[in-house]
Amino acid sequence: NEVAVTGEVKAKAQFYDADGRISTLSFSYLVEQDPTGSGFIPSADEETLIEFVMNNAQQKIDELSDVDVVDLTLQMAETVIDVTKFGAKGDGVTDDTEAFAAALAQLKNNSIFKVPDGTFVVSKVTISNKKNCDFYFTGTIKAKNGVDESSVVSTLLCNGSNFYGLTIDGNRGNVIDRGIAGDQPALAVGKDQKNITFYNTVISNSIMCGVVYNGLCKNVNFESIEFNNIGEHGFYISGGGNENCHYNNVTVNGFGQNPLFQINLHECGVFKIRSTLGTANTTNKNLEFDTVNVIKGNTVTVVVVFYLMNIIGLKAKNIYSDTDLFVVSDMNVLDVEFDNINTPRVLYSATGTPNHNGIILKNSNFS
Repeated sequence: NEVAVTGEVKAKAQFYDADGRISTLSFSYLVEQDPTGSGFIPSADEETLIEFVMNNAQQKIDELSDVDVVDLTLQMAETVIDVTKFGAKGDGVTDDTEAFAAALAQLKNNSIFKVPDGTFVVSKVTISNKKNCDFYFTGTIKAKNGVDESSVVSTLLCNGSNFYGLTIDGNRGNVIDRGIAGDQPALAVGKDQKNITFYNTVISNSIMCGVVYNGLCKNVNFESIEFNNIGEHGFYISGGGNENCHYNNVTVNGFGQNPLFQINLHECGVFKIRSTLGTANTTNKNLEFDTVNVIKGNTVTVVVVFYLMNIIGLKAKNIYSDTDLFVVSDMNVLDVEFDNINTPRVLYSATGTPNHNGIILKNSNFS
């Protein structure tokens, strides 16, 4: 009982080898109504495509494509970059920094980058100007003993890219600790990036923050992230101008754990969201948090689950914590909603010169 819908159809044919997607061919074809009304008539282009898919006719690619695609094997080599093919050992001892740099230098937009099983010791990995790429990690990136770097991994201008399974060990205690609040995160998300999603991320032993945003990030999201033994904040969403970002399934096993910084004198937040007032385009807008589980850990730090400054529009729901949910609202906080909070107590503090309107707490269970 097929029903034909006439018009132009846009689609993609994807090709796979044992390691994953190696090529994508975009195409369109015209669907015409079958006179009998029982189906449709394939266009000439569609029939050619079907022949290609069924018969793997390389010649048909050349006929249909505007670019020269001669060898799928060559295209696969260019499209999928495996860091171990550039000399990375992943043995937990060898410095793999140069191998990562060499591999990333060969990574083109719309491609795949793979970090296989192992522990890859690096001074720093900078992923810069890689758009619409998929990054797959089954191994761990670990900071090298004795290094003094601003972050372990940083992303710059990676619009449209996805990161799967990124696992970072900040190696706190064995690297240079500058003792500067908000500095030296495990992961630094560079300024002015858009449409990036991190899936199934694990960050452990960071010197200070787990993840830092450097401002003007739009639709940069985390789907499932686990923090372990974090030196300062979990997320430090700084710089201002961050909009429409989502954080789902966040697990925190100890934060505010850096003893060298005398961090017991400093508030630490699972989410610290702030920017400088009075500067254009610095208001954070429309951030959402869903399902957050907080285990405080052995720390004497002042625990702040949400530290808010200069934000319009925040929704947080399904928050579970073994410590008090301490919300600090520090100036210009509007339209904030907390839903289904499950903590021993909820504490609220307004500091600075407050401009607060519409902070709502509902469906919650606390003493």
